[in-house]
Amino acid sequence: MIGRASVVPLPSELQARLSAPVTRVSDAIAGYLRGCAAAIRNGSGPPPIWPIHVAVKAYAEEVAAVRSDGLTRGLPGDAAERFFALGFSLEQMRQNLIDLERVVAEWAGASPGKVHRPEPGESSDTAGA
Repeated sequence: MIGRASVVPLPSELQARLSAPVTRVSDAIAGYLRGCAAAIRNGSGPPPIWPIHVAVKAYAEEVAAVRSDGLTRGLPGDAAERFFALGFSLEQMRQNLIDLERVVAEWAGASPGKVHRPEPGESSDTAGA
């Protein structure tokens, strides 16, 4: 769904506003997936998922600002559809990664609720200390 929403670029003014938040979401997801792969190989608990939550929230806040600024008014139907589909897709991906967190924890023999996840700003070196 993300691929379909991004095949044809959004109008340039929307691209300018959403490019950085989308890149942060993409980076957070890629990092999380790499961390999950390492966790499965090492038999450790899932990596922290909060970077994904933070990135998706920042994207949603920028979408709200774009809408508030009126940049979605007057969009052609196909562009509006892609704009809203991208947000829906990112939220669905976030939910899927929450499910993955549970599966990785089960694979490692730890429950997601018992795995310490550092919060934003907390160093992983001090996690659980």
